[in-house]
Amino acid sequence: MGVRVPRITLNADFGDESAFGELSLLSVGYGLHQAWVYATMFGTASVFGPMPCFQGIYGSSVTIPYLISTIVYVFAMLLIAATDQRFLKLYTSRKLLCIGAALSCAGSLLLLAVPFFGTPLAETASGIMTGIGSAILIVYWGTAFARTDSASIVLNTAIAISIAIGLFATVLHYAPFPVSAIAIACVPLLELAILLKKTPQPFHERDEVPIFKPLPINRGRFVVRFGAPVLVLGIALGMLRTNSLQNLVMKTSVGAQPMLLLAAGCATVLVLVTIMALGGGDRWSRFFQPLVPFIAVTVFIMPLASTDHAALTNVIVLVGFLCFESLMWIFFADLSQRFRLSPILVFGLGRAILAVAIMFGALVPVALASYAHLLPFGEQALVILLLLVIVFAYALLPREREIESIIMPCPPGQSRVRKLRAQRGIPARRWQAQLRRGQGHGGP
Repeated sequence: MGVRVPRITLNADFGDESAFGELSLLSVGYGLHQAWVYATMFGTASVFGPMPCFQGIYGSSVTIPYLISTIVYVFAMLLIAATDQRFLKLYTSRKLLCIGAALSCAGSLLLLAVPFFGTPLAETASGIMTGIGSAILIVYWGTAFARTDSASIVLNTAIAISIAIGLFATVLHYAPFPVSAIAIACVPLLELAILLKKTPQPFHERDEVPIFKPLPINRGRFVVRFGAPVLVLGIALGMLRTNSLQNLVMKTSVGAQPMLLLAAGCATVLVLVTIMALGGGDRWSRFFQPLVPFIAVTVFIMPLASTDHAALTNVIVLVGFLCFESLMWIFFADLSQRFRLSPILVFGLGRAILAVAIMFGALVPVALASYAHLLPFGEQALVILLLLVIVFAYALLPREREIESIIMPCPPGQSRVRKLRAQRGIPARRWQAQLRRGQGHGGP
């Protein structure tokens, strides 16, 4: 006799026909992925053993595997975005998902060979494998999030980022080497188990037309209006991420772990309460309006977080970083869901631009290390640069009406939805049934 396990979900309803989203395994799975990214890319020397790296101000450092992985990741994501609909069957297949998880796991394990052998071959192979593997996993996570409604995107993202920083800090401080490295290397396999559950059977196997075939857009205008703010925001995120993960989390003692968990919890509550207070996820511009100034304040007090006995300052800076991290993922997922754009295109292009910007932002503290004494404000020049970048990026953020203008209009008298249904030859009843099943929100 089989045992049936009940399905438990959390759904907060505030009345007035509005819900605050449904918490699901997406939060756990994406949290695991982000923890893997933090550990393999920014905590490499601490988790996988000492290895050559470039040192920067505020305790920052950049390793060779991270640089190689980022470059490969960027090219992989751009290729995926460019071949979006052409290789749609491949990008919705579970075989590719398994390959991505296997490459990420094997590439992480190769980092263990670097401290012992010190060979450039191990660093290069690890960078290539983790770059390709993480690119594949991100596309599947982006597609999974784009299938949900806006409120659920916000809820699951906020919880996921908190899980990520908590897991990263726990492995960093409590798991001894090489247990920490092996544990992190196995994380992509846990992601695979969740993604297999969250990824439906491919559309071509169901003998259906893909629902998330994108509405026609002006790609040139979309790249400019979408890519420009992402590039600038990514630079700020890269500098803040490097400082938060390498200066605050790694140098914090084991006894201060409750502080880190408190920071993660505060970040989650801050994001959720802000979105709820502003009327839900009806516009992504409302996500940024209150939180970007808060992030700027955390950047302003960042130099104080490096000093001893600055627990409260550390919490504030870490909360600002977690909110920033959450906002970027919410921006991509909500853009795909709201305007019925292909998440493969949005996440492929967006995450490629973001990765380049984050790498540049991570290298800025390294470059300033040799010239900080020549600058007018010394190391504080990094803070001033961050503030300027955030202000400039916020000014570049597109509004909803600008994205709507990029989507090519339908002929007069025919709605976009009707035209799309007519192009695919789907009967009206079948179309409405698919939308009621939740298949019209960016997913296959």
